[in-house]
Amino acid sequence: MQKMQGFSFKELFITLSVLVLFGLLAYPAYQNFSRRLVYADILKSTEPYKLSIVECYKKNKGLKECDSGKNQIAKNIFEIGPIESLTVTDGIITVIPKEQSGILHSDNYILTPIVKDGELQWIASGKAITNAYAS
Repeated sequence: MQKMQGFSFKELFITLSVLVLFGLLAYPAYQNFSRRLVYADILKSTEPYKLSIVECYKKNKGLKECDSGKNQIAKNIFEIGPIESLTVTDGIITVIPKEQSGILHSDNYILTPIVKDGELQWIASGKAITNAYAS
């Protein structure tokens, strides 16, 4: 009858090394995923402002007076959900995120309305776009 033996140190070490390697490869992807989730909430919060700015543009035939708190555009947002601040000036929406999930205040998101054929189109910019947290 053979004596039962457990795993050798070498086998355990190789298994543990493979698991650590998988963890190291998965962690950055998880961080990026969690940042994108935060920005999904931020993008949703800009939608009502975009609609209000379109109405302001149609009413005033321009974007000059399309600011927060004017022409039926909601007031600025401060410290709500993942947003540190959301402001609108001349139709340009600027979002500064709260620092969380590896996102910094400098990872801003800016939506700029461009008039094309009498309609507004939105151009997204800012460090959130550069870092691929938002599109």
